[in-house]
Amino acid sequence: MSKALRAFPTMIPSAALGALATLLAGCPTTTSTPDAPATPDAFVQASDAPAPTVDAPRCDLAPIPTPLPMLESAFVVESETVMPPVPSGEGDPTGTWLFDHVSFYVSAEAGMNFDPTMSSVEGAAWLAFDGSEVRLEMSFVIMLADTLAGDITRATETRIRGTYAMSGGELVFTPSCVESAMMAGAAPSFDFGVESDRGTLVIETMGMLGRTTIVLEGGRM
Repeated sequence: MSKALRAFPTMIPSAALGALATLLAGCPTTTSTPDAPATPDAFVQASDAPAPTVDAPRCDLAPIPTPLPMLESAFVVESETVMPPVPSGEGDPTGTWLFDHVSFYVSAEAGMNFDPTMSSVEGAAWLAFDGSEVRLEMSFVIMLADTLAGDITRATETRIRGTYAMSGGELVFTPSCVESAMMAGAAPSFDFGVESDRGTLVIETMGMLGRTTIVLEGGRM
């Protein structure tokens, strides 16, 4: 087993994760706008984009684990000394992983568009490797504090089902069903690794604000 399982879902259709700005686009929204400027920047424009139409059938993720732990969260602004982790450690991914912590790594430029220290993510996420099948669900309520439009709160859900296989020491993921309000941006890459029975899922996305990395950590059910 390789130290880290890498998945490159190049076959994902247009229903792929976007970067942080695209991640929030088209989802139910509440805003607090005490003194919103007349001309918001690209971040605010992206957050106000209309909801895309998802015409694919709802992904069947059964069996869905319960109960799910609520996520602790952090926004991290990258620098020369602060970067997303690289999953490592030998281990068998088989089983259901319940995540209890999520970190959003954003560029320094993106971090200037909101207050990372006052922002938060609530929700739950899990990942299952069962035979040759993989299932992933992420349900987030994301609050971005102190944007040019005030505080922005959005709910978003991503559901993915497919198969995976080892090829050349890497895990290759082929989705059969993708559900997400995040319909724009380049297809993300996935890394997953196990160390001391803790699993780490790293999702790197690309969009209007450049690269954004979502890091989910949790234990096996």
